[in-house]
This record gives sequence, C-alpha cells and structure tokens, in this order.
Amino acid sequence: MTIYERENMFWQAMKDHLPEEARNHVCIDGLCPCRAQGYYTKDEDFLLSPYPKVVFISKDMNDNPGEDIRDWPMYDIPEKNFSVSAFYLNMLKILWALNTVTCEYLPSFNANRADYIERAMRYPLVNINLKKESGGSSVSMRDVCKCVNRDLPFLKEQIRLLYDPTVIVCLGGDGYVRIKDVIINRMYDDLYFVKYNDWCYYSKEKNLLVIDAYHPRARVSDNQKYDELIINVQDYLHQTNRYSLSE
Repeated sequence: MTIYERENMFWQAMKDHLPEEARNHVCIDGLCPCRAQGYYTKDEDFLLSPYPKVVFISKDMNDNPGEDIRDWPMYDIPEKNFSVSAFYLNMLKILWALNTVTCEYLPSFNANRADYIERAMRYPLVNINLKKESGGSSVSMRDVCKCVNRDLPFLKEQIRLLYDPTVIVCLGGDGYVRIKDVIINRMYDDLYFVKYNDWCYYSKEKNLLVIDAYHPRARVSDNQKYDELIINVQDYLHQTNRYSLSE
C-alpha cells in the first residue's frame, strides 16, 4: 500500500469522525507530491528518502473548503509558469535550507524566486493543519486547540504514524500558545525534549527536531523569518555534534 493510499484511508476515517456540519469544510492535507511534474511521485519515496523527513505544521487553511492540497501543482516545469503562493514560496525556502544546512555550511537566501522553487522541488514536503476545517484569513489558537482536543487521536496518527518525521517545523501561533507547544505537549507528550535555543527542541528517543518558526506570512523581516531560523538550526548541529539533519 502506498503512502497516498494510506493517507486516503486516514482521511476517510477522519471525515467519519468529524461532526456532519464540519465535513464539507474539510481541506485535505499531507504529502504534497504534485508540486511539480516530474519531480515527486505518489509512492513511498518519502519514507525511503535519504533527506530529513520534514513536516510543516500550520493552524488551518484559508478559505479552501473541499480542496486537497496534496494535488495542488505549484508550477509546470516546461513552461516555468510560476504560480506558487507567497505562503508556499516561503515554506519552500525553509525546506531547501533545512535540507542543505550543515555544521560547516550556512545556506543564504540570495537566489531569485524561480531558483528557490526549483531547488526545493527535489525534497519531500508534508504540510499538515491542526484544524482540518478550512477557515478565514485568521484563526485564534484557542479555536485551534478546541479542534486539537476533539481530533487528538487522529492528529497523532497522521503526524506520528503516517509520516514519522525527523523534523517538524511549527509555523507560528499566538499569545501564550504556539504550535510548538501543541506538538511537544500534546502530540509527543510521551517524549522528553531538550531545548537547545529559542528555535530548536530535540527528542533523542525519536530523533525528532521540533523547530519553533514564524508563520510564512508573518509580518517580520526575512532576517527574523529565515536567517535566524537556519542560524539556530546550525547552532543546534554544533551543540549536538551532528553534521546535518540527514544524520
């Protein structure tokens, strides 16, 4: 059974679990293999990949009820018709950086838009939302946490069993609750995490790095959003004597 088939089985069970009034508002998420034709396919490549298994966790999708983000093409290779949104462009920058940073090499964001997209396409991308019903332009962490409480066993199954990530990038939060807190305290509450800096939290038991990042559309500078993230990831590598996140 392919990972795509396993995802579909999960989503059928997930929809059956949700209240009837919520089912039509669901936006399906997961492994995104259709980002570019010819780069990634719907098979077990993610589980067998030599690269770190990176999963991005966000709050919810903005106004996309009934959509399946796994099948959203980001651009067509032959024509180089770039249509990727700012949200995914920023996510792809982080994905590329996490796959290339080492204790000796610090990737810098000095390429143009097309280069970032094409560089990142070779790496597997998983995007999961904690709140499965598509929302509006903003959602509070209080509402997200209500959905987490309702759907916790399903979210644990999706994140831990379907993808078994080695890196989780938590995209923001608000107030005193960040997505990082939900992941560490609810999804992986049986593990012990060591804080290496304000961005990086590591569990040796699962070889899992949790990164507390900004939302890709956060109104902060690129230096705060990307440079600080990757600098702190490299700091984590130095502290743990690792060469890269693939180890």
